[in-house]
Amino acid sequence: MAQLDTYEVISRVIKCEISLSDGIAAIIDRKTGIFVPIEGIQIDYKESLDLNKSGSVAETARDILGFSNTQGGLLVFGVDDAQQRACGHAPLDVKRLRESVGQYIGTRVAFDLEEIPVNFQGRNERVYVIQISRSLSTYPTLL
Repeated sequence: MAQLDTYEVISRVIKCEISLSDGIAAIIDRKTGIFVPIEGIQIDYKESLDLNKSGSVAETARDILGFSNTQGGLLVFGVDDAQQRACGHAPLDVKRLRESVGQYIGTRVAFDLEEIPVNFQGRNERVYVIQISRSLSTYPTLL
């Protein structure tokens, strides 16, 4: 099989043709911890998500809706915004995240959250990835 470019990997992860963990492993440079694709229409990096701050939750909800109204996408938490380097993230409570974001987006937007370990330069970091599918039930989905 020919090697895929990073944007094709992201597209296939969103379509569930490649597992999320395999997709993340394919788009990070294991020597530097830097995510290779720059932010774009299907991927966005965030340093952190604080479920105790309504602004942080609202921004995440807005990003989820944006991806659901286009082609779907990946939100990756635990990545330094300036360098796109994995910096790790504190544990996230999946149920609480769904409840918090659900107040803004309702229940018709499909997304999954997965904790993915990334290893580079002898370091083990945890990133969280929200995989958002394109909304098929309503379009556009509004905040």
